[in-house]
Amino acid sequence: WSEGASSALWPSTPTTSFFFVQVKPELEKQTNRKYPVYNTIVYRSQLVGGTNFLIKVSIQCKIDECVHLLVFRSLPCNGMETTLTSYQTGKTTEDPLEPF
Repeated sequence: WSEGASSALWPSTPTTSFFFVQVKPELEKQTNRKYPVYNTIVYRSQLVGGTNFLIKVSIQCKIDECVHLLVFRSLPCNGMETTLTSYQTGKTTEDPLEPF
């Protein structure tokens, strides 16, 4: 996440959820954990030479457990590739979604 302006928090929609689920396999690989529940809640974005996204994802049904994801999506001229840049585990729905 770069210095500079970022968007307000936006609720996730079916369109953004479809896009954000693309990084789920990489998150599962990096955390060595499967996520049968993976519901995006809110996100914010920042334009840089592509787009950075901060995303709050609920990963449990019965326990208030979330992960915060930092995802980069390149520009169309660079293939619009989606990359999981970083993540934070041990979050809840009450934790603010802030750059890390």
